[in-house]
Formats: sequence, C-alpha cells, structure tokens
Amino acid sequence: MRVGHRKLLAMMSSASAFLFLTAFAGVATDTQNIVSQVEVPAQTVEAEVQEVEVPETIEAVTETVTVTEAPVEETKNTVLEEAENSVEWETVVLANVQESLNIRAEASEESEIVGKLYAGCKGSLLEKKDGWTKISSGEVVGYVKDEYVLVGEPAKELADAKGNLMVEVNTETLRVREDATEEAKVLGLVAADDNLVVADKEIKDGWIKVDFDDAQGYVSLDYVNVEYSFGSAVTIEEELAAQAAVQAEAAGATQGEATSLSSDDVTLLAAMIQCEAGNECFEGKVAVGNVILNRVNSGSYPSSIYGVITAPGQFPPATNGTLTSVMARGISSDCIKAAQTAMSGVNYVGSAKHFRSVSSGYTGTVIGNHVFW
Repeated sequence: MRVGHRKLLAMMSSASAFLFLTAFAGVATDTQNIVSQVEVPAQTVEAEVQEVEVPETIEAVTETVTVTEAPVEETKNTVLEEAENSVEWETVVLANVQESLNIRAEASEESEIVGKLYAGCKGSLLEKKDGWTKISSGEVVGYVKDEYVLVGEPAKELADAKGNLMVEVNTETLRVREDATEEAKVLGLVAADDNLVVADKEIKDGWIKVDFDDAQGYVSLDYVNVEYSFGSAVTIEEELAAQAAVQAEAAGATQGEATSLSSDDVTLLAAMIQCEAGNECFEGKVAVGNVILNRVNSGSYPSSIYGVITAPGQFPPATNGTLTSVMARGISSDCIKAAQTAMSGVNYVGSAKHFRSVSSGYTGTVIGNHVFW
C-alpha cells in the first residue's frame, strides 16, 4: 500500500500542477471539466495499485511452474543416459545362455574348465581368437565360445531383457502406482534399498515402469537410483565346493527326503533363501523357500525352481549376479537346512506366493521382518 500512496501523492501533485498551468494560460474550463481532470488521475491511481498486485500473482505462478517442471524434464533426459554411460559396453561380455557358460583355460573345447559365467553375470573383453573370446570376470580369466556370448550394444540389449537394469529405492518406503501419476492407484509399497527390475526404459513424466510382483507399475524417479547390476563368474573350485556342501547336507536327510531332492535344486533354493532371508530366523528362511515352492507347484509360474527364481522381475538376486556371488562364497548351513526343510514339506505360510518387508504395509502372515501372503 505504501507504493500506492506515493503514486497517489505524485499524481495529485501532477493534477494540481496541471490545473495551475491551465488557469495561467487562460484556457477556458468549466467546473465539470476540472472535475473530470481530477477524476482521471484518481482512476489511474486505482489502476496503478492493481498493477502492483497482479504481477506479484503472475510471478508467483511462474516460479511455481519453473520449480516443479524443470527438474522433471532434466531427469527425463539424463537418468537413463547416466546409467548407460556408467558401463563401458564395448568391453562388456554377457553369456547368452539360460543357465551358465563354461570358461576354459585355452581357446579349445578340450581345454580344462576354469570357471562358469552364469546368466546375468558380466565379463570384460580381453581379446578374440579363432571363434573364442578371452574374458576376465571376478577371479576367473579364460575363454568362452563366441556363439554363446554377446558384446557391446547386443550385450546392452540382453542386459535390459534379463533384468540387469534396476532401480534401487532410496527413501524409507516407496509407493508403486498403477500409472505415472500421484493420483493413480497404489499397487503396493517397497522398502528402502529394495531393488525392482526396470520393465520399460521409456520415462513418462518423471516416472519409470518397473516389474512388481505379478504385475507392472510406476515409481517416481525422485526416490530411486537407476543403474545396471551384474554379477561375476565363479571359479570351478567355488562351483564344486558349493555343490559338495549341498550334497553333504543332503546326505544327512532321511531316505524319504533324499529321494525327492536334487542337489542342483537345493543349491538354488538355499542360495536364494540366503539372498532374501540370510539374516532372518530359521522359520523365516523356510518361509521364503515355501513361497518359491508354492509358485513351482501353482501352475501359474514356471514348474522348476530355476524357472521361478529367474522369471523377469521376480527375484532380482537371480539375474543381477547376487545369487551367483552367494554360491561362490559358500551357502550357510542354516540356509541349506532351510531349503531341505521346505522341500521336505514343512510349510509356515500356507499357499502364500509373495513376501515383502513388514514395513511395506502389506497384510498377511508375519515371520521375522517379512510378511507373507
């Protein structure tokens, strides 16, 4: 209002000066004209006061639009580029197989096997030789056949298809929504540090599409980190040691149980239990095994443990290399025992086919830090 008063005083002074000059010049003016001369500045004063208020409102709206929209556009253009540019794709070697690829000491099928490169794991290109590619991955250096690997851009496409592009939640609890808007239906909640596989690389208004349980949904890029995640090859010694540990545990089972167990299945199930519930109580470990086996037997999922845990978007540790790393380091005896217990028929969660962190807000059977439904 102070600005309005100054302008009013200034204009009143201008009006007085105008009347004085008019009278001095001898210009004929009646009372009505004088009043109109005085009223005009009064109207102008009112307009000036309004002009002070209106631009403030416009400026505030403009600032709001700038603050909320600009970062979204910037994120849209850079987040995937940053993830892709963080990987030197021209040297990336990925196994284009269902399970694993043998790594040999020399470029020959007769050469000894020195390691295995599992699906979802990455090697670095060293050289190419007579239909073979020499790679380095983890503690393994050796040769793989060209026909079973992809390098460069094809490797990136395979990584996208295999679920190596992931989002990691960087907030306490994140809502997964049905569509790319805050008004969309909430499909569920994801806890901090959980990973979700990117389902579609097209970003929609600052949201990215992810695999979530048996469906797909959207999460806001404001609350996740987008990155490629790979595992490394395992040495043949690590591979054999993991299998031997499982076989030793299986030997202690009853005859009835042993006939129904496959050492490969127990290894996979035990390793996945360690990935998902390694720090949980024994019942919590068995419960995770129950969920996987419930899916195997449901008819709605693949009919094998391998098929269930490697299904797109279901168990990220199986496709991002974490599972392989656990197998390489060695599976704990508790997790092996939990896998055997689940496969023997012990069940703590009924027909549940899903589990999440308790903090996710889902309702169901709570065991340790997980809820099963």
